[in-house]
Amino acid sequence: MINFFQKRLAKVLEYPLFAALKAYFEGLEGEERTIIDGLFIIHEDQVPRERDEVAAELYLSPERVRQKRNKLVDSLAGYFAFYRTLGFVGECPYNYQMRRINEDINAEEGTDFNLNYINWVLASAFDEVTLLGDVAKTITGYYDKNYFLCLVPTELCQYMDFSAFLEDVETRLAEKRINEEKVNLQNLINAHLKTQYCEDEMPAIETACRSILYLHYPVEVDFGQVIFKPNARKNNPIVIEEIIRAAGHPLTLEEIYEEFIYQYPERYTEMNTLRGSVNNNPNIIPIGRTSTYTLAEWEGDSHRGGSIRQIVADYLRELEPTIASSSDITEHVCQFRPTTDEYNILTNLALEQTGMFSFFFRDGIRYIGLSENTYPIEYFPYSGDARNATAMSIGYPKLLAFISENGRFPFSSGVDDSEKQLCGFWRRQQHYYEAGELSTSGLEYHTQILNEYGHLQMDKKEYEWRRKYAIAWRVYVEKDVSDLDPQAEEELEHFFANMTHDYRYSRDSMPEWKREAVEKLLKHLQNTDNVQNNLG
Repeated sequence: MINFFQKRLAKVLEYPLFAALKAYFEGLEGEERTIIDGLFIIHEDQVPRERDEVAAELYLSPERVRQKRNKLVDSLAGYFAFYRTLGFVGECPYNYQMRRINEDINAEEGTDFNLNYINWVLASAFDEVTLLGDVAKTITGYYDKNYFLCLVPTELCQYMDFSAFLEDVETRLAEKRINEEKVNLQNLINAHLKTQYCEDEMPAIETACRSILYLHYPVEVDFGQVIFKPNARKNNPIVIEEIIRAAGHPLTLEEIYEEFIYQYPERYTEMNTLRGSVNNNPNIIPIGRTSTYTLAEWEGDSHRGGSIRQIVADYLRELEPTIASSSDITEHVCQFRPTTDEYNILTNLALEQTGMFSFFFRDGIRYIGLSENTYPIEYFPYSGDARNATAMSIGYPKLLAFISENGRFPFSSGVDDSEKQLCGFWRRQQHYYEAGELSTSGLEYHTQILNEYGHLQMDKKEYEWRRKYAIAWRVYVEKDVSDLDPQAEEELEHFFANMTHDYRYSRDSMPEWKREAVEKLLKHLQNTDNVQNNLG
């Protein structure tokens, strides 16, 4: 009865969870209060005390204080979950994605808790959210390193390895960068999916990843691109190369010097000192003794001054087939345009007005080909929705490989999980096809598959009948009994008896394909005795 009353009360009043926790901490006394106040980082702008100082106050060794501190971390997590068991809280009422909920909670409940602590509490109290990060290192501090705790929906963890996503981002942030780097968010997510058949969950996964990036990392997400800022200074030889490249033609040392001082006035230097920087860059070469400098790639090859589109077109025409992944194209172009990147190259090609380039996905990877050529069915055309194109380019090749190997479409029962997933993928695409919800390229691709492989669609019962019929033909007509054991022989006799019975009494109601198959087999056999002789 008490539990029922508590649940009804919670529905009427929004239970002030963090106000209650504040009161709990204020009510603590003695050793626990000293350790939490001194060594835990749970309040805004809180600066922890030195462990030696707290140990001296408690007349304990620093190691003993450390042990008690870590034990408190575990016991507090259990205490937070206790609120749920009492029925004061049900589902998580706080919107924790894409917002700093600590600011809202502190304003509404009169607290001053930091975001890491609030995330810890929510993950302990509510099953529908999962915590990422090391609680002990974050809440108690660890060598002045900036650890953090973040939340993701628990239901998404079966599809996405969020911990690997965090490690990937942190690795990229630690890399030295002298230029801004852009990474496609969808590609970053795809690299850490646990399963490729989750297009329905992908919007929620992307929202969770965007929330992590927004709340916890010094990056920006713009038009689906994660922007990593430079973290290292360009040295003078690189700056000079960029100056010449931006000009698009050779420059004298004086012109280089003037532009250098204009762009970097804080790096004031003498002209002769700058000459040494020029000579230290192997990508820059002098023109005679005129103190004029050009890029080595421009020397003796006028084509290297062409546009990015022309460089890509010439590169593709040298391939067979004339198609390449975006990463391979970027690597080739960057030999001649080191300051560009994949995002700029793809944008440049997409804006080509004559439609010279066609865009595809294969196995989740973007490919670019020439519109004047045609490509194998494994390349899925891209027409504006990169997320769907990526998912389809992963699912369709697996489906085609399965059909090619098995001579049929996948089944949903009595098979392994991978075949069930393929069956689910095909059924979803078929549903979108019948509902008219496929993109232009998706509709074209799906229709092509139906035209080429549609005749192989059948239910499991029909497939088993065709399989046994093939065995009957091999044994009765071709007289091949090399791998027919007694059990298979008995099964074959049973199948043949049922087949002839059905034909004798219900041939008019049989499907045309089955009636024709039976008649073809019986045409080669005069009676049942012939069949037995063939088996014998």
